[in-house]
Amino acid sequence: YKMEMIERKASQNMEGIVTLHRFGDFVDVSEGPHIPRTSFCFQYEITAAHNLQTNQSQLIRRFQGVSLPIHL
Repeated sequence: YKMEMIERKASQNMEGIVTLHRFGDFVDVSEGPHIPRTSFCFQYEITAAHNLQTNQSQLIRRFQGVSLPIHL
């Protein structure tokens, strides 16, 4: 699934550049950074949930949200 997403995003711009975000060993194709766990957040809210279809028979869910850090 991720390779398909990378190819699709690369084809959407002239330079073929795709932004990846890394947190430890976890690397993802996304528009923003990740947090390691919700305990770092004072408040968080799920803003969207997407069911992603893959070539396999499994369903992948992607959650997007907004969070405020504890030390704000």
